[in-house]
Amino acid sequence: MKTANANTSSRRHSSAAALQKNACGLLVLTTLLLYGLAVPTAAQTIPAMRVAPEKGFTIAPGVSTPIVLRTMSDAACDLRAEGASDEIPALRFYANGEGYIKIHARPDEETLESRVRLDCAASGNSIRYPLHLVVSSSPTEDMPAPRSEMPAPRGSQVLRSLTEDETRLLSDEELQNRGYPFRPEAATDPEAYASWLLFVSRPITLLPPHLVSTNIFHHPYVQAGVTTSYNWSGYVGNGPNKRTYDDITGTYTQPELVACSTNNTTYSAFWDGLDGYIGLSDLVQAGTEADCTNSGGTNFFNYQAWEELLPNQPTEQNLGISPNPADEMNVHVWIGDSSGHVTQNGAYAWFYVGDVTQSNAAEVSVPLGTTYFVGKTAEWIMERPSVSGGFPLLSDYSYAYMNAAAAYKFSTNKWLNYSKLSKLVQLWIYNGSKHGSDNNLLSGATENTASSIYFQWHHYH
Repeated sequence: MKTANANTSSRRHSSAAALQKNACGLLVLTTLLLYGLAVPTAAQTIPAMRVAPEKGFTIAPGVSTPIVLRTMSDAACDLRAEGASDEIPALRFYANGEGYIKIHARPDEETLESRVRLDCAASGNSIRYPLHLVVSSSPTEDMPAPRSEMPAPRGSQVLRSLTEDETRLLSDEELQNRGYPFRPEAATDPEAYASWLLFVSRPITLLPPHLVSTNIFHHPYVQAGVTTSYNWSGYVGNGPNKRTYDDITGTYTQPELVACSTNNTTYSAFWDGLDGYIGLSDLVQAGTEADCTNSGGTNFFNYQAWEELLPNQPTEQNLGISPNPADEMNVHVWIGDSSGHVTQNGAYAWFYVGDVTQSNAAEVSVPLGTTYFVGKTAEWIMERPSVSGGFPLLSDYSYAYMNAAAAYKFSTNKWLNYSKLSKLVQLWIYNGSKHGSDNNLLSGATENTASSIYFQWHHYH
């Protein structure tokens, strides 16, 4: 397994022959799919669901409060109102390797308290966690304020902050060996460099590589018409040849969901990636998920970081980072060798997602195996993902900006802002009768600056 301190950093663009082979190996891909409780069969006996003691907390009125709970390692937890049928759509949360999840709760104006349940399943065990929330500005001894920060899991590494001299003088290789993230070029992309400088000027907690498969699917661009996109809004640089792009970055403020649709669960995914456009079956992507449901008079939100390599990974892979709304996120996706160096014929997809605000990050690699990386397109996308094979409602993210949006063009050995990419395609999401019979505009994307894209939500479906 790649050690935690062999981080992304320089990603020097050189041939694979010139790079030293990393004998430490690679991240072993976790492929366990957690789709909920086990299905009974004649050959097995399913243990009865246990019920944990109720936990009670006070949450503030009118704002989103993070609630950190401990469940079971790698559990899939479905949140529903107390007493609701299992047939009611649930909002699913995924615990990290030590069982922690983060839920964001914002009560409706008239709500004084809520009672919900978390039905969690992992390794053949099922536990229900009742949750009682009281809305007040004054926590009490028996209804305290909830824990708000995720504890660093075992195996995390704290990288010390870099000095001003180190940020300027350390070579790319030295930065990489110390475990720091990719350093953009200050001259060509000052916005990206400023974000990087902010990140490395404070200690960074690098989480150990750990993936949990989810029930959320990401598809390549699934139709040919730009104005009838079912799933992608954003911009795609459609290169003229194979292996045009092999590296992509983007930074953004995590959009805070405005509201939840009554009696429905909504989904959205904000990401950057390579390939997946028309005719390309491979897709290398990473970003954050923002999902929402209303249960017991309270809006509940799930914000989670993820990566996915299609077709190798059939679903979104949770990275263990739980951003808060308005956190600054840094996403870097590339193709490289086993050490993480960018190379045109690399055998690994690499993913780096950093929460600049919380000063934590995760980096993983996934072997391409038999998947051929085409490298023809680069994209920055707000997506309506798929759940259980269908297109759900799109979460109301209001608006969002993808900043420092740039891709590396291998043939010219240069980083280019998204607006400078060849055959740039603008995509907007329309419902296309995928949820209901209408064809409403759901999400649009327009140019904000040469390196920044503006996204706007229009409709759930």
